Amino acid sequence: MHLTPPRDYEEYYQFAKAMTREVDGRQVHGVTARGIGTWSTIATGFLTGFSSYGCRDFDDQMNCTINSPKAVEFTELWVKGLKECGPLAWTSNSWYDTKEQFESGQYGMWLTVDFFAVGFENPAKSRIAGKVGYTLAPAGPDGTIRSNIWTWALAINRFSQKKLASWLFIQWATSKEQLMTAAMAGNWNPSRQSVWNDPRVASITKDWDNYRDVVSENLQNYARVCFTPQSEVPAIGDRWARALQEIWSGTEAQVALDRAAADIDRIIEKSGMKSLTQ
Repeated sequence: MHLTPPRDYEEYYQFAKAMTREVDGRQVHGVTARGIGTWSTIATGFLTGFSSYGCRDFDDQMNCTINSPKAVEFTELWVKGLKECGPLAWTSNSWYDTKEQFESGQYGMWLTVDFFAVGFENPAKSRIAGKVGYTLAPAGPDGTIRSNIWTWALAINRFSQKKLASWLFIQWATSKEQLMTAAMAGNWNPSRQSVWNDPRVASITKDWDNYRDVVSENLQNYARVCFTPQSEVPAIGDRWARALQEIWSGTEAQVALDRAAADIDRIIEKSGMKSLTQ
């Protein structure tokens, strides 16, 4: 079966439908994604699609806008694809569940973080090793791709009594040598170009279809932080994710997102964040 990678989110939905079929007596689902009621469900594929579609989590005055007409339209399309073509228990899907599903060969597509490829391509654990194609995320209606960046980070508490020791530890932990050691051990998230471009790393990834080209193009041209920077991202993401679950369970998208937006506005108001923009 030959399908052209989806160029936009309507094609993404149609691709998922086409991939949902029985193969050799096994049911294949067209798409999988995270679905638990926490911020992680928002932070990867969903937020990339939401942002590419031209939607924002907040306007310039920190009013929540996840219930705007365009946001509702995208969210309906995203959830419809999962409802019709995704896991039967999508609302309990953690990142690990989703990864296991995709590696089982029973799911056709997953819009997710690029470093999971190290698991996809491990023939000792994955049924799809050597069979995965990589492509950029679909574009929004105006042809724009906004690929959300998520990575872990280290920081120093301003109340720390050992700031120098903390700073020296961070220098060590993020050094080229340590990131190279981690990457070669399978912790596939190098944040230094020197590690990504090292011949030892390149030799591991060179046979993964066009993986290196896609990752490099995405980082160079499309990757950005799509959440509005503020301290309440986890709480806001949790409430937003629960709204997606409500829609999946049958609540009208506008109703679920209106309620979530009102709750999120209260979270921002309570945090004092909104007063800083006025």
